[in-house]
Amino acid sequence: PGLVGYNEFRQRIEARIPSPWRKTPGQWTEADTGELAFYMARKYASFTLDMLAAAVMTVAYRHPFNPAQERLRALSESWDGRARLDSWLIDYLGAAHNASNESYLREIGAAWLKGVAARVLTPGCKRDDVLILRGDQGIGKSTAAQCIAEAIHPDSFTDSLGNLESKDSKAAIRGIIIAELGELSVLNKSDLESIKVYVATRTDHFREAYGRGERDYPRTVSFIGTTNHPTFLKDPTGNRRFWPVTIQSPIPITRLKAALPQLVGEAARRVLAGESWYVSDATAIAQAENVRAAHFQDDVWTEAALNAARHLLEGGKCTRCGGSGYRDTSYPDGDGTPGQCFQCHGTGTLPGANPEYVTVAAILTAMGVRIEQHTVANQMRIGSILRVAGWKDRKKRVGDWKEGKTVWAWYPPTV
Repeated sequence: PGLVGYNEFRQRIEARIPSPWRKTPGQWTEADTGELAFYMARKYASFTLDMLAAAVMTVAYRHPFNPAQERLRALSESWDGRARLDSWLIDYLGAAHNASNESYLREIGAAWLKGVAARVLTPGCKRDDVLILRGDQGIGKSTAAQCIAEAIHPDSFTDSLGNLESKDSKAAIRGIIIAELGELSVLNKSDLESIKVYVATRTDHFREAYGRGERDYPRTVSFIGTTNHPTFLKDPTGNRRFWPVTIQSPIPITRLKAALPQLVGEAARRVLAGESWYVSDATAIAQAENVRAAHFQDDVWTEAALNAARHLLEGGKCTRCGGSGYRDTSYPDGDGTPGQCFQCHGTGTLPGANPEYVTVAAILTAMGVRIEQHTVANQMRIGSILRVAGWKDRKKRVGDWKEGKTVWAWYPPTV
């Protein structure tokens, strides 16, 4: 190689060979341009710094190289042909497995590692999944992620992303193969939305510090999450991108490191042969839903809401007044005088009782939530509980043509 080249993986100009002022290759800096100016003035003629900077840039872009791709192709060529990829999560990370999740682990393990290779070989290719390693603190989850990245290229792992919506988080993943979303605790809806947007981005567009203009930076990065919380998914929707894997014992890092050249080589070979890095196996997809459900944090209203829904389907006898229609004075708000029950309004039956479907408003009322607390947030909360439990909603016209209205009716899983 010549003095300079453009490192397509690091997305920067680098010195490729030693020079009179530096002994080792590495990132080209303004100091190098200054040293080049002194060298040229002594040996040949004087040039301005701007002229030399433009010349360095031109020559570098004419001589691109990509050490990460070169490494992957070399590993692909040296793969010994023994299949390891499909079971690597079990064999080398010690993932907890049984008949209910084995297809899932095989499919997502191969797909995720093939995706790592694909992102390096074809920067900016589509992938929006996050492998999440769940296990006790200190068992080597982050170390394993770093080892995978550095089997392809040194210093290509980061766990310092900061605010995912900032420009700094985009700059932090340039020239990175694996980025860790570290110590995930509980992912609520806003967390999910932020992560979904961030991991699904294929090309970042921003201006570097001290740069002269904005540029596109196709991503080489894949994402991995780590947590020690067994239930970290709080919102029931939008979890398709997350692939949880439970690690029950310390990861054998030495054994993993020894196997990685062959694991990564197999992943690269299969990608170069045209294999997809998406999960398509029906059994694995079905198992994935069950695995995610096991990591879902139940709402504290779940039991009460589902009991209320079933009660409404079964006739809806008022649970507050016992069907008498009058307020039970033993309740804290009872004033000791006769009066209609505020839940059933003296009818003895909860409003909204129906043998076919329920409404969110009826469930809130049956739970004893006063009308002023039937907020949008609480309505959405009940809807999420029903959806996770398998209930289906659809619009329904109730009442006559003149006085009727359209409501969202929720039907139980058997309908």
